[in-house]
Amino acid sequence: MKEHNNQTHTERLLRVIILCTICIANSLQSVGNTFRCADDSVRTTYPLTYNDIPADTVNPIHLDELIISADLRKREGNKDIITFTKDMREGTRNTGELLGKVPGVFYNPLSTDIIYRGSKNILVLVDGVEKGEDYIKRLRQERFDKVEITNLPTGMYEGYDAVIDLRTKPLYMGYEGVVLTEAVMSPNGRNGKGKFLRTSRSAGQFTYTRERLNIDLSTGYTFGQNGLSDYFTKEYPMNDLVETTLETPYKYPNKNIRASRFFADVALDYDINKNHSISAKLSVKPSSNRENYEYRISRTFTNTGVNNILHEVQNMHDGNRTDILAGLWYRGRLRGWSLNANSTYNNIGYDKCRQVIRSSGYELADDRKVLSRYMAGGISASRHSNNNKWFFSLSDNFIFSNFRENRLGSGDLLSESRDFRNTFNTSVQYQGNKKFSVSANAGFSIFKNTYDTESDTHVTPKLGVMMVWAPSDKVYLRFNYSLSTSYPPLSALQDYGQFTDSLMYTTGNPNLRTSLNHEISLSTTLFNSFTIEGQIKRSSNTVFGYYSTNKGEIPSGVDTYYTQSGFVNGDNSLWRLSVTYSKTFGSNWQISLTGTAKGHRAKFQFSKSSRILPEYSWYVLYQIMQGSLQFYLSGNMESYNFMSPQTDMWCTDEGNAVAVSKTFMNQRLQLLGMWYIPAYFSNGRMHGGVTSGSYNVRYWANNQSRKSNMCQISIVYRFHGGNSVKKYNRQSEAVEL
Repeated sequence: MKEHNNQTHTERLLRVIILCTICIANSLQSVGNTFRCADDSVRTTYPLTYNDIPADTVNPIHLDELIISADLRKREGNKDIITFTKDMREGTRNTGELLGKVPGVFYNPLSTDIIYRGSKNILVLVDGVEKGEDYIKRLRQERFDKVEITNLPTGMYEGYDAVIDLRTKPLYMGYEGVVLTEAVMSPNGRNGKGKFLRTSRSAGQFTYTRERLNIDLSTGYTFGQNGLSDYFTKEYPMNDLVETTLETPYKYPNKNIRASRFFADVALDYDINKNHSISAKLSVKPSSNRENYEYRISRTFTNTGVNNILHEVQNMHDGNRTDILAGLWYRGRLRGWSLNANSTYNNIGYDKCRQVIRSSGYELADDRKVLSRYMAGGISASRHSNNNKWFFSLSDNFIFSNFRENRLGSGDLLSESRDFRNTFNTSVQYQGNKKFSVSANAGFSIFKNTYDTESDTHVTPKLGVMMVWAPSDKVYLRFNYSLSTSYPPLSALQDYGQFTDSLMYTTGNPNLRTSLNHEISLSTTLFNSFTIEGQIKRSSNTVFGYYSTNKGEIPSGVDTYYTQSGFVNGDNSLWRLSVTYSKTFGSNWQISLTGTAKGHRAKFQFSKSSRILPEYSWYVLYQIMQGSLQFYLSGNMESYNFMSPQTDMWCTDEGNAVAVSKTFMNQRLQLLGMWYIPAYFSNGRMHGGVTSGSYNVRYWANNQSRKSNMCQISIVYRFHGGNSVKKYNRQSEAVEL
């Protein structure tokens, strides 16, 4: 006991010495990490020891009337740097739950969804390296000391609303792993007769970290089968034909989907020295997806009144699919510059088989071998000025891609295109003080598409401005404007076409142009628990599917009108208003919610569509027995909107559940049971369809109730060991983390 007290006093004395040294260093105008010293900010320079101490291991120290504490939130232009505290870690069991404590982030512990300021369009990294999101969310929360959130990033991650980069504690050591299995059951034939099992999943991951080396392995298998029903009325005005599907009994859905996926990832991170580190990753994902549709169709020729009933079967199978990713990353520092470089290779190949059979004798087979290859990479350099008020960065990123389709069996080439995309960006940020910062970026994008013997090249500008104002620790406002570029999907650029139904011809458009996107957003965070964000985005040359009238020979050999399905560039506008709130009450209660209203409008020439829809997700947590027994009440509503100038299909899909979670063996073993409540506030019905000159469709479906009374059972086992903290020496000072 006496030895322990001596260590405690020594540790406290050491902390006082370190913090006083930081204050002295600030008076000499040095540059480094930010700390708050009573009424002013002070900064340190590397290699002062305190820079490598996790902030949540340092308690505020009272020296008479002087109070020194770590500055837990730092802002650099469009980047927020948030240090995790002991209060934030309390009650969390993994990194996903820890992220849910960050202002603006919503994490649902039941669905494991992460939403940032109302958006799911985010990317989560570890130490600047891409890893599987599920793997990251299951990591031990004690591993990380801070998180860097880049809002509306530029460079290689342009297009995401945010990049969340978790940072490992300096000199973290230890190992950890997770093994889980879960199953979702659907009773009473709601998933189709005899299909009691809806989803099953098993996964395992292991991470070993020792000083400069980190190795992580993860693998898993997922199986799912889902029964759905949807119906439609299709009208072909140019052909005087109307087709209407007949509804089937609830236990016999007309659409059955079956999918399986296996994955195996291995990654290695190595710190060469304090200034340079490298990472490598290899990921292999074999998968298979099969969809079977069966329709009874009433066909009526309006000019003659003739009516008949057809039976149609559609079989779609993506088989022998293997996704391979290999990547290298470099991070370093040289003469005050932070350097990053990366290179990744993606290979995606699969057999795409489509078959349509009708009782009238009509048959269509479309079997293809699809192969996509991507080589992507980039380099960036950034640095702070000597007074730490200015921040400069440069980046250049590229993607080479090759897409081709061959006829399965014969090997005949159907389509091929080669694309090159390059984006250069430079930015300047000014941090006037702790309360105000402004940043600007500019650059250009090059897009070149080559098909057959022709090619198109497009050069578009890039521009962005962001301002942050934090008048107090309880109020935070951010304004952003950006001009960015989006590229057409590779599959839409193909110049190959063929009939995919008796009156439908599908083709690509190699002349599609890049899209220019203007985006404005304004957000505010109050009391570190309540976030509101509004966003408006207008785009020109957005790629839309489009139906037009054509005339020629159809598969039956008749020369008549038919509908051509292709792609065009049009105008698109989106707006979103979101609210996120999270609050812990005492040690037993927690409530978190996020809600969004979003609007969408699409236009091409004289065709246009628009729609406004809501979304929300929430949960209430009550825990006892020091968090080992938890009770959840959760709900969510997702809105689906398939929109183009001619298409407006939408629905709201709701789900509510109660769950109980119990941990054993010092929180190593977790058992979770969840029941989906058969109660809804919305009807869950799909609405809308397509309106064009030669093809009109009205869809209807309601599969929301198929979730009623579903049950989920999850078993999770976590283990960890080794020294997660260690002693080390810097400038002859011994520090224990």
